[in-house]
Amino acid sequence: MPNGAVYVGAFRDGAPNGQGSYTMPDGWKYIGEVRNGALEGQGTTVFANGTLYVGDHHDGRPNGRGTYTFPDGWKYVGDVKDNRFEGQGTEYLANGSVGRSGYWSDGYFGRRPPTAPQDVRDPYGPPDEPARLAFRTLPSALLHQVQIALVAGGYYKGEVDGLYGPDTAAAIQKWQRALKQTETGFLSADQIVQLLDATTRGSVIVVSADDAKG
Repeated sequence: MPNGAVYVGAFRDGAPNGQGSYTMPDGWKYIGEVRNGALEGQGTTVFANGTLYVGDHHDGRPNGRGTYTFPDGWKYVGDVKDNRFEGQGTEYLANGSVGRSGYWSDGYFGRRPPTAPQDVRDPYGPPDEPARLAFRTLPSALLHQVQIALVAGGYYKGEVDGLYGPDTAAAIQKWQRALKQTETGFLSADQIVQLLDATTRGSVIVVSADDAKG
């Protein structure tokens, strides 16, 4: 089959139709309903990065309502459009607690339909971004040190609780802006070392009053 895909399942009218499974060389796999060779109906998709989706499929991809489970245990349950969080949904954190619940758009939380006023894009960013997921799930003790370093530089004025939330993300963006780095709202491993090392040596770049405002 095209792209090296292997199909095992029911055939009708010379094409995959009914219950079946597709497997791709990169590890991607789908098990569920198939119509004229396309993913159509209830099914399970296992992505190459280990993310699991269970729910509705339409036009060959996740569409409708379903559940994403990411390798770190983070879950999204809700409406899906073109393999993105779109509509009403709820996140469940890796520890099992309920996170944000409400309207999602293009993978982001808190953005309303075009007819309503637009919110600022959530500093958490898209939950399916591996680098951000890796930072969000760092040990609380390390995130605590990051917050202390951001406080020392004048970037962070929130609670030093070892938790990654919107205030911490905004503070990281200010620190990145001061260093003329891409404002992602999360830190790479190298940036963590850079921030903590600068704090240890007393050379944190202190934010100006204008930067603090915006």
